[in-house]
Amino acid sequence: MGSPGWVGDAVVLLLLDLDEDSPRLAARVHLGDDGIARVDDSGYRARWQSEGIVGRAHSGRLYPDDGQAFLDELPFVYRGAHLRAVPEQEFFGVCA
Repeated sequence: MGSPGWVGDAVVLLLLDLDEDSPRLAARVHLGDDGIARVDDSGYRARWQSEGIVGRAHSGRLYPDDGQAFLDELPFVYRGAHLRAVPEQEFFGVCA
C-alpha cells in the first residue's frame, strides 16, 4: 500500500476487438483512500478477492488489499491480444 506507483492511481482494463476501431472499457481499477485497489466490475472484484493475480517473479501473488503493488502489476498480467490493462492517464491521453 502507499502512494501512486508507476501506473499512477488508476488502471483501465480494455477489451480489444479487431472489428471495432477503438477499445472498449471493461473495468476501471483505482487506489482507494484506504490504500486498497477498488474495481468497478463485480466479476473481476470477486475473482481477484479469491484468487488474486500472479505477478512477475519478484511480486508473486497479489490481491486488491496489496494496493499499489496490485495496480502496478495489472499491465503485466493483462497484456493479451483481446484484454489489456493500461494506466488510466495513458488511455485517456491516447484517446483524447
